[in-house]
Amino acid sequence: MLAAARQEGMTLYLCGGAVRDLVMGRDPADLDFTVERAALLARRLAAELPATLVALDEAEDAWRLVWRGVDLDLTGLRRPARDIDADLRLRDFTLNAMAVEVDDAFAAGERRPLIDPAGGVADIAAGRIRMLSPAVLEADPLRRLRAFRFAACLGFAIDSATLAAIAAGRGSLAAVAAERIAAELDHLIASGRGAGGLTAMRDNGILAEILPELARGAGMGQPASHHLDVLDHGIAALAAADGIAAAPEAWFGREAEDARVWLGCGHNREKLRWAALLHDLGKPFCREIRNGRITFYDHDRVGAEEVARLARRLRWSRRRREAVARLVRLHMWPFHLNNALRKTGIKPRACLKLYRAAGHDLPGLFILAMADSLAGRGPERPENMEEAIAALYRRIAMVVRERIKPVRGAPPLLTGNDLKAMGIPPGPIYRKILDAIEEARVAGEVETSADAAVYVERFLASSVF
Repeated sequence: MLAAARQEGMTLYLCGGAVRDLVMGRDPADLDFTVERAALLARRLAAELPATLVALDEAEDAWRLVWRGVDLDLTGLRRPARDIDADLRLRDFTLNAMAVEVDDAFAAGERRPLIDPAGGVADIAAGRIRMLSPAVLEADPLRRLRAFRFAACLGFAIDSATLAAIAAGRGSLAAVAAERIAAELDHLIASGRGAGGLTAMRDNGILAEILPELARGAGMGQPASHHLDVLDHGIAALAAADGIAAAPEAWFGREAEDARVWLGCGHNREKLRWAALLHDLGKPFCREIRNGRITFYDHDRVGAEEVARLARRLRWSRRRREAVARLVRLHMWPFHLNNALRKTGIKPRACLKLYRAAGHDLPGLFILAMADSLAGRGPERPENMEEAIAALYRRIAMVVRERIKPVRGAPPLLTGNDLKAMGIPPGPIYRKILDAIEEARVAGEVETSADAAVYVERFLASSVF
């Protein structure tokens, strides 16, 4: 790349986040370069390497080369800049407004002079997010949100002038594409400091602008088992979920391996964090006063519907939308089962029904329940709730291992063809019958195909259908 830039008579600079990471002693996550004429160099490199060329923004002379799995971004000088100093002063925050000239010495691994016209190094040392000027926030309103994302990801604080400029631009994010907002929120939520970032956004006013569904819970009181309003409870549940994910053994003891395995699969951490934050999204629609007490009946179902609406607005994938909404819809189930366990005990059938609903997300559902419990610290909170949730999970996990999975892994006792041979007309009733057989098998009430046939006859003779 350096040789090609020289042959074209250009000076090549490494800029932005890559330089910030180097200053902080971290491996750069991305490589961003600035040259006088990015399009010319990008097209040449695409042909010579060869690499895939992607136009990020032709009008802004921004290009990406995808080469051997690495993304190399090339951008021309930002208008009206005529040199690298002026270009850097047009960037968003001081910690991103630094550059290093790429020359032979730099390519050989030597330290080179840092171009830092806005004091980015000093701000990194101070742990500070500082804008270049209010104009940069006006040029791209998404930078108002990016400030909180950087603060969360880096563990920095936003300086007061920047916070004031962010607040002054209220409403400007309405013109920003939902996908860009969603990407920034994902980075913030995944940082491990999402709760602090969201609290700062709440205080600044930007949270209500980008997540009005969540902000509806601000100031909404809850029963005496809670010490926070609905909004802050959701934020606290996110913080608790992050804490549990960091050390599941502290909460689930010998069953912590289930949690670790689940957390390590796919995008489970992401959906857990979002479900924790949004789990009470339905409460503002369900709040009632009954016999002098605050209630939120059916908020789990309504919350799942609200999550789906929010997800569509943020352009989430269908898989992600359905996964988060399902956790929200199920989040009260462990608490209901815990009440039943204390009063009458729970039978294998109840464990099977929960397992059918949650499937592989069963450990995640209990992490969510634990986070929900930890986020409620009111004076009427039941004692030893976390211990009860862990004990309930142990009970259900045992039934799943010893009864449910063996039954589900064995050949079925009856099939649809068997039901047809018994003279039962095909239809949705087949699923009900086969599910009932599975429940009876898990409960130990049937063991053979003959047992199952007798069970079906009794079942159909009852008033269930």
